[in-house]
Amino acid sequence: MGKKHWVITEFVQFFDMSTPYQIVQQAKTDKAKKQIAEKQSEILEMAADNWTVKDIAAKTGIDRSRLYPWLKKNNVSTPYQIVQQAKTDKVKKQIAEKQSEILEMAADNWTVTDIAAKTGIDRRRLYPWLKKNNVKFKKNKYNGRKVIKPTKAKAEPIRKPIMTSAVAMALGVKI
Repeated sequence: MGKKHWVITEFVQFFDMSTPYQIVQQAKTDKAKKQIAEKQSEILEMAADNWTVKDIAAKTGIDRSRLYPWLKKNNVSTPYQIVQQAKTDKVKKQIAEKQSEILEMAADNWTVTDIAAKTGIDRRRLYPWLKKNNVKFKKNKYNGRKVIKPTKAKAEPIRKPIMTSAVAMALGVKI
């Protein structure tokens, strides 16, 4: 931050003033809050009918970035959140059903990828569960070491001997 910018910032903060950017942002926020308050029942109806936030924003003229916090604050679930919650619940159920099998495989030093393939559960969902339950697991088939791939041997170029002037004179060769 340059010295001039710092001085201006200090001045603005000292006199409890707002910068032009802050004033514009506050005006946008106030406008959005007013729009949401006016169209609150319409927004709730659309959300109940499983409209996407993009569609609600297009219909009401309110920016999506302003709708998301309001929907979250009012405990309104979007279709995407409902689908994600259903997926999470399904995975939790699968893990609960196969818990003993997963723990046994982890104890036998299986990799998480192999456990996922055997149980049919996504490995990205298994990692947090294993960590949460303090299960030590094998990171990969190379025990977490970086795999060094063998490289092809490079052919060495044939180097011609350099003939010095002394050798050239001894051999009778003109350089």
